[in-house]
Amino acid sequence: MKKINLLGFLILAILAGACRSPRFPSCAEGNLAIYPSYSNNLIVPCNIAPLNFQITSTDNASGIGHSRYRVCVTACDSSGNSLKQTRIKTSGKVAFKLSQWRNLTEKAAQNNGFLRIDIRTGRQTESGLIRTWFVAKDSIDPYLIYRSGPHDENMGHQLQVYQRCMQDFREKLLMDNTLTENNCMNCHTICSHNASHMVIHLRKNHAGTLVIRGDTVVKLTVPPQYGFRLSYPDWHPSGKYIAFATTRIHPIRYVNSYRTQDFMLDVSGRIVLYDIRNNRIFSSPELHDDAYQYSFPAWSPDGKKLYFCRARRINPDTLSPQHEKQNLASFRYNLYQIDFNPETGSFDSLSLLYNFSSHMLSASIPSVSPDGRYVGISTLLMGSFPSQDQGDIALVDLQEKPDSCLKDADILNSPDSDRRLVWSSNGRWVIYSSKKETGANTLLHIAYFDSLGNFSTPFLLPQKSPEYYLWNTRSFIFPVLSRNASKITTEKWREMVFQDALIPDLSYFKPDTRSSHVVESGH
Repeated sequence: MKKINLLGFLILAILAGACRSPRFPSCAEGNLAIYPSYSNNLIVPCNIAPLNFQITSTDNASGIGHSRYRVCVTACDSSGNSLKQTRIKTSGKVAFKLSQWRNLTEKAAQNNGFLRIDIRTGRQTESGLIRTWFVAKDSIDPYLIYRSGPHDENMGHQLQVYQRCMQDFREKLLMDNTLTENNCMNCHTICSHNASHMVIHLRKNHAGTLVIRGDTVVKLTVPPQYGFRLSYPDWHPSGKYIAFATTRIHPIRYVNSYRTQDFMLDVSGRIVLYDIRNNRIFSSPELHDDAYQYSFPAWSPDGKKLYFCRARRINPDTLSPQHEKQNLASFRYNLYQIDFNPETGSFDSLSLLYNFSSHMLSASIPSVSPDGRYVGISTLLMGSFPSQDQGDIALVDLQEKPDSCLKDADILNSPDSDRRLVWSSNGRWVIYSSKKETGANTLLHIAYFDSLGNFSTPFLLPQKSPEYYLWNTRSFIFPVLSRNASKITTEKWREMVFQDALIPDLSYFKPDTRSSHVVESGH
């Protein structure tokens, strides 16, 4: 009986997924379109994997092409002169050979040029579908590390962390929680685009925080009587400190009448630092004022400033049904900065960078550009974390005055959730999570960022199969870009998770043994 029920559930899940599958895109010319909808005038990295695609026909009810297509791909210089050309005959799928793609992109990049993609049917002689993709000389970091999870991102089971080579389609499984009793693997981060230095937090089974530095791995735990947990890490560029928020999420279900939006209320939020050399966790009075919640620390590239989000505290135990929604709607984070001395480990000069709450917005997950000028940030209508359909990307220019420092990033945004922007090591590329394709699955998008502070049109992370996103049901979240490959294997992962946890020096804090304040270790 259970097998029948499970089969029925799977069938319903597949049908539900099909209902939310990507509609064949609007970027069509005549009766032709392509999916993924790599639009005209894209800017792509010179070392990106091939942008494989499926040709579709809008005059066919199924959307899939039903004839032979002739595809001509030409590498051109900046004046449009042909440098190299490749012709492909296909019934719909265009999957470039890696050597073929690299020859084309290298020619275009060396001559400040572009690729011209001309698609025609066997019947067409005058018109077809034409795309121009500019190839930037600026490369993107060769490795992407991301978490893959079920459609419901709040579920802690069946989580994997993958490493993807951005120059081709090779992928390596780094971590798999089905091998470690389905413990939740929380936000991971690396140090200065170096995957050999990584931190990842575990909750539920085998809870603790793994600090990985090459072949050295330490698993930390904070005893329950201290009443806080380590989450949302960011590694100091010196490699000597890791900043954490001690936030615990208090979800409140369905804050709108359509039952589509959870509200994430933070509790017990402060900012703490782990001093790696001395194995101690400490903080500063400016980072744990009881009147506020603190979250999402992010270091400046020189390590002399720490950015974070702060909101006025709300106690969920005091929310009355009559005023709950009004109080929750006022829970909004603003963006702050505080000076830091890496030599002494001391803080000074706390200041407000941008008052998002005065614009009826809440700031979430800041990320600082490698040149230190910009902060990419996720904005919400309220709350702390961009879940479900919440989230837009914004850009704060730190060289502008506070009243004019918020810059336009609308080209990255959609009616669905767009969030968690991260930078390449050269600052010329960003990658972020978005639900714009289906409204359901979170997928990764890439965009160019020029020297004037402008984003280009984003495009979907390329996959080897042109049809990959038509059947994918997983979400890609928490992307980080790395200049080198991680040496973690699933065997090493199991060994790290099951090792004994160490208690760091917590003498800065006072333990509280009252039962109402005792919490389990983990985010």
